[in-house]
Amino acid sequence: MKGLLQQLCAKTPGPEVLAECVHLLRPRGDNVAEALECICDVLEQEPELAANCRELLASSLGSLRFSEFWAESGVLLDRELFALVVGGLTNAWIPPVRPEHDARHALTEATRRGDWRWIDAIPSKTWARLLVLLVPEGDVRWDLDDALRTLSLRAAAGGVREEVMAKLAPEDSSGFRTIPAALESALLDDGAIEALRAHLRECQRVLTRLREDKRVYGTSLVLTRRTRRMTQQLARMEALLRLRNPKDARERATVLAALVKRLVKAEQEGPRLRTRLRHVVDELAYQITEHTAAKGESYASAEAGTWSRMLKKALAGGAIVGVFAIVKLLAKKLELSLAGEALIYGLNYAVCFVLIYALGGTLATKQPAVTASAIAKELDAIAERGDDFHGVADKIVYVWRSQFVAFLGNLAFAFPVAFAFGFGIERLFGTTTVDTEKAAQLLAANHPFEGPALFYAAVAGVFLFTAGLIQGAVENRVVYTRLEERLRRHRGLRWLGERQNALAAGVAKHAGAVTSNIVLGFFLGSAGVVGTILGLPIDIRHIAFSSAHVGVAVLDAPELVNAAQTAVLVIGVLGIGFINFVVSFGLTLMVTLKSRQVTIPQGGSLFLYLLKRFFRSPLEWFFPVSGGRGLAESQPTTRT
Repeated sequence: MKGLLQQLCAKTPGPEVLAECVHLLRPRGDNVAEALECICDVLEQEPELAANCRELLASSLGSLRFSEFWAESGVLLDRELFALVVGGLTNAWIPPVRPEHDARHALTEATRRGDWRWIDAIPSKTWARLLVLLVPEGDVRWDLDDALRTLSLRAAAGGVREEVMAKLAPEDSSGFRTIPAALESALLDDGAIEALRAHLRECQRVLTRLREDKRVYGTSLVLTRRTRRMTQQLARMEALLRLRNPKDARERATVLAALVKRLVKAEQEGPRLRTRLRHVVDELAYQITEHTAAKGESYASAEAGTWSRMLKKALAGGAIVGVFAIVKLLAKKLELSLAGEALIYGLNYAVCFVLIYALGGTLATKQPAVTASAIAKELDAIAERGDDFHGVADKIVYVWRSQFVAFLGNLAFAFPVAFAFGFGIERLFGTTTVDTEKAAQLLAANHPFEGPALFYAAVAGVFLFTAGLIQGAVENRVVYTRLEERLRRHRGLRWLGERQNALAAGVAKHAGAVTSNIVLGFFLGSAGVVGTILGLPIDIRHIAFSSAHVGVAVLDAPELVNAAQTAVLVIGVLGIGFINFVVSFGLTLMVTLKSRQVTIPQGGSLFLYLLKRFFRSPLEWFFPVSGGRGLAESQPTTRT
């Protein structure tokens, strides 16, 4: 290694030297840090060689401009969605070109695609050890002042954007406007740097409060992107200030190591279409999931009264589903085009779901899309507080319990109501709802092992998840656009008198749920027809409707069902409900955790804890019991 370093030091200074440095550091085995640690050992033992390396790097980097690298790499682009997607597609085929004196150009030329992985895998403290040896001890600025000025002006400009100022108090927005002046004072007088840092932290608190209070103010994709971009700019300013005025060489090397690792990854991954789309999806999810989390809190309750109320709502929902399941089967007898079938079936489901909501009932499978957000919110809080699993375990138990009682209620009434309604039709009109052939098809459609029933249940779970996101998006939009206040003041509605306020409040309260139910109805009702039109294996299975269809089949063709068939059908219907729940819940939890940037590094420990809790007190997972929590001791702790 010493010989390689000596050969490197003999080369003519220039940006191309950086490529040879990266090649020297690039891992050649399983130990990614081995080459770097070996270089550190040699440089510590050979001070003269280390001095030559420092001089070579200083000369090679001296011709490069770093201000854009510090100010722009790893910071969200200030572009609209369409421009981001088009830019990502363009970059995939035609990589961007930067001036040769731009440090980002030199980085692109010196590295291979994917180098960020091994660079990121090496611990920051190991990089810091190398940088202490290679970064000159003098006053190294590397265009930091220019980068700081750029970031300050952009953060200030973001703070006076219309969509940001509309949500901030005057004193809060004024803090952003004064960032450039505070920076200039700090650049002239190092004693003012602490005041600037305090100023930046206060601005970050304002942005955090704005983002966290989106249930009060609402948000938009534009506002979400703006606030995230401003947060990144303020955090970058703090890092650059530490790099500009470190306490010692060790702190400078530590900050530089962490910063460069992050920026190298950003430069290699940021321009890619997949990365840009991921950012957009994260922002969109964060924009809407807080509203679904608030709704999910009502289902995750320990109160016994909540369990009984949920049972009553589920019974009502099951009864309504039983009626509309018969209506769909009767509609199948009409000679309709495929488009007509999609419209009628979708309308039937939509009316069913809206009626369930209007009458205070509940559909079991709609809960996971909102309860998952509530659990993600609890995990986020645990990550910040450094708490144990108590809170999130309680939430999971309560969610499972509410889902169980919702399933129980839906099944308890969907089957018998469909059976009774079909029996009434037979007595009144002298005809069966379905013939023997159709009854056999209904039974086969819910067989868990001899058809795609469980796959179709997963498709329904995706639609349930999507409907939950739509509900959150609409509720957020209602808040963000101040729809209730606008309706209260609408001149065209003044003829309603006092009822204008009631209308405004009602629209604001129910717009999200009604829209979600209508959309879900058309999703579920038309899925099979759309699959037929497209020639794709797309259809849905929903636990409540499946149980109702089984009830009708048993009524009109009892000879098709024996004891063994009954057991299979029970497994099938329960399996459909389980898949509905798992897919909808899992997708929502995944998106919500990702949008909040929360991870579960001790997911296995959490699972084991829940398993122990189940065996300690299994009844609490299904019924409200006193003293349900049985594991107060020896609980693991989770942090992000």
